[in-house]
Amino acid sequence: MRLRTLLFGVVVIVGLVLAGTVYTGYQLHKEDVTEQESQRLEIEAESVAKDLDNRLEDKRTTITLWSETPGVGRHDTPAQRRALETLVEHTSFDGASVVAANGTMVALVSTNLSDERRRQIEGRDFADRTYVQRALAGAVYISQPFQADSGNYIVTISAPIRRNGTVVGTLNGAFHLTSQSFFNSSRTLLEPEQSMAVVAGNETLYGEPLTSETLLRRQSTIPSTGWTVTVAEPRATAMQQLRRASAIQSGALVVTVGAIGFLGIWLSRTTVQKVDRLLAGLQRLAAREYDARLDLGGIDEWRRIGDEFDSLARTLQQRDSQLRVLNRVLRHNLRNDINVVMGHANSLLDRDGLDDDVRSELRQIRVTASKLIHTSEHAQTLYEQVAGDGEISTEPVNVVTVIEDQIQDLEATFADADIETELPDTAWARSRSWSRNSFGTRSSTTTTRTSPSPFGLTTTPKRPRLPSQTTVVASRPLSKPYWRRRSRSRRPTTATGSASGSSTGSSTTPTAPSR
Repeated sequence: MRLRTLLFGVVVIVGLVLAGTVYTGYQLHKEDVTEQESQRLEIEAESVAKDLDNRLEDKRTTITLWSETPGVGRHDTPAQRRALETLVEHTSFDGASVVAANGTMVALVSTNLSDERRRQIEGRDFADRTYVQRALAGAVYISQPFQADSGNYIVTISAPIRRNGTVVGTLNGAFHLTSQSFFNSSRTLLEPEQSMAVVAGNETLYGEPLTSETLLRRQSTIPSTGWTVTVAEPRATAMQQLRRASAIQSGALVVTVGAIGFLGIWLSRTTVQKVDRLLAGLQRLAAREYDARLDLGGIDEWRRIGDEFDSLARTLQQRDSQLRVLNRVLRHNLRNDINVVMGHANSLLDRDGLDDDVRSELRQIRVTASKLIHTSEHAQTLYEQVAGDGEISTEPVNVVTVIEDQIQDLEATFADADIETELPDTAWARSRSWSRNSFGTRSSTTTTRTSPSPFGLTTTPKRPRLPSQTTVVASRPLSKPYWRRRSRSRRPTTATGSASGSSTGSSTTPTAPSR
């Protein structure tokens, strides 16, 4: 896998993992946020209910204190009326009245009644009213709301009037449950997007019934009256906190993925591109372009790699030069000198009257010199494979003709060799070289086969062979570096097979001859 692809895959995987984490966290946290918001609404509903209860308690305390005023218990006196007028003027009550112990209303002061209407009400029997009954029984009582002709709900708070420990009547304070006078002050405890409703029995005293499924609702009860306070807010508002947290997480996700992407780009520029340049430099070295230099930037590690690459290029260039010199020495100087030795040996062998021992020693000199010549041929083969471009030129050859020529030469040179042949008429192959050195240098028996007309060549040497390690190293072709292995087009052939008969590394590939 390419490094760029790997880095891109890592960025994508990390992005998906982080996105999945944010989404999963959102889903898991959603119910918790809803529950937390519901608990908050419940606390706020209790707070509103407590605030309303406290203010009702204040009103009840006010009525209790005023019921103990001396003038309030003096029925049908100006002092009683002045006490009621003062109560209405200096408190939040909209009206006040006194009902005698027999249930008759003896005094009434109200901001919303005309004198004629007041006179009609005074003197009437209110003994059937619950707030009168409860107060005459000695309790301070808050009545259930009732709707007046104006549409406002009215609540009456009554307290007993005592004289010398005896209940002589009730003091009744009435107030309207309008938004401005009572509920709006409690509404300020809530957020603007929240709604509030107060219900007494089946009557909604304030707000509207909060029953929509799009709302989160919590309720609380006012202890002194039993009224139900409902506080609600839209679910979308309740989810705002979650969305805000998710937005922060998403922003963090974008920043993280962006940082990883930036890191990937930076690694691509500082690492992947440098790796590509390093590979390109190695390919140039494989192509014997030793003058190439590698600059990988200012990072210490890359600079060291570049310096080592340049040092390697100089070393390879020096060794290539040394290899060329060695090849020239082996091919020219050594071969020329050995040819002189063989020439003199042949000249001496052609003389008559030589002693058999001398003639045998001269032949040994000639054989040894021949070995040295073939050693130079090994050096040439190794040089072509190591220092060359790896491509060995070949040409079509009739192997049968070559072998017949070689056999004739070998029979003349190696009189003590036993040579057996079974040859077809023709056997074409593509060959780089054909060496005499098959005899006695590689193995005791050498068999060469080609197709479609296979044949074998068997030799039995009578002289020492090369050491096996030397033979393997000298005859084994050197493999190309992995970065130079490429498919190469081949010319079509009409036959397949191989033939090898030399320790010099010669090889043949049968094919049809060029015409």
